[in-house]
Amino acid sequence: MVLRPRLRHTDAQDLFLDGRRALVEAVLHDVDGGVHLAVTVEDDPGADIRREQGRYLYFQPDEVVVASTEEDA
Repeated sequence: MVLRPRLRHTDAQDLFLDGRRALVEAVLHDVDGGVHLAVTVEDDPGADIRREQGRYLYFQPDEVVVASTEEDA
């Protein structure tokens, strides 16, 4: 996935992640029916530690796009 944070419902630090590739670790639903994606940034050297501790970055589904295969090449 590629992160594309929006200006609404996000903090300023999320905007630094715009365009970064991420791995969706979990899809969570809140009591109000909202959907949230728990992600780790792929090139983050501390991602494995965050994953083990269950500490993720959270984005809404409209803030991520599927990475194209051309980006993988």
